[in-house]
Amino acid sequence: MNDDLIHILGREANVFGISLGAKQKQLFAVYYDEFQVWNEKINLTSIANGISFVSKHFIDSLLPLAMIPREAKKILDLGTGGGLPGIPLKIARPDLEVVLLDASRKKTSFLKHVIAKLGLSGIQAVTGRAEDFCHKDRWAETYDVVISRAAFKLGYFMEIGSPFLRTDGLLIAMKGHDLAFTEEEEGRAAAEKYGMRHIETYKTTLPCFAETTLEPSWGTKGQSNHEVASRRDAHTTAMTNNDVFSGALENGRSIIAYKKTACFS
Repeated sequence: MNDDLIHILGREANVFGISLGAKQKQLFAVYYDEFQVWNEKINLTSIANGISFVSKHFIDSLLPLAMIPREAKKILDLGTGGGLPGIPLKIARPDLEVVLLDASRKKTSFLKHVIAKLGLSGIQAVTGRAEDFCHKDRWAETYDVVISRAAFKLGYFMEIGSPFLRTDGLLIAMKGHDLAFTEEEEGRAAAEKYGMRHIETYKTTLPCFAETTLEPSWGTKGQSNHEVASRRDAHTTAMTNNDVFSGALENGRSIIAYKKTACFS
């Protein structure tokens, strides 16, 4: 990961109110480099490298930080794939105890390699399916936060994710701006069924980069620089479900948080 990409990572994280120190940026750089090597072997992502990778994987994975309380310590990343968002969250908040769960042994082999390469403690990769783990005594009602990045439909994520949560724990679903109305309705029904309460939906748009420039494009064509800057600054606040940003929907992100209010039935 070259110096330009490291600079972009720090700059764009700051836009969302996330401050990364020199050591944290270096950890991201090593993670990025290892990702490139392993992606050629086991196809971790279709967005292989460059500015788009930094924006759509690293910056994106950091967005839920604002939703995770400071007192939260134990976090479970379901269907983590290449370690997203779990590893970026661990780098940004070293105090978190993170478990990365994925059904692919090839992917968890990569994750174990990266964890060792980065010298991280308080994080582990586990091979398995959430459906097989969620009701085991060692795992049930254990975590402060369960998170997943577009790995499951909202209703199903609530079904398999809620058993891992302690009471008052958070389930955080990372979705695109184009979340279907039917999926939202399924989420509402599942929340009632599995003892969850919707507490926040955060909508934002990731910066769009042309691979030939280091400058992001935040808004729609024809906006003034002042308008774009104002829109960008507004992204750091939580929005209601109806306040959908109009620009660059392909880079849009909806992050939906539910609180567990009752034991799984």
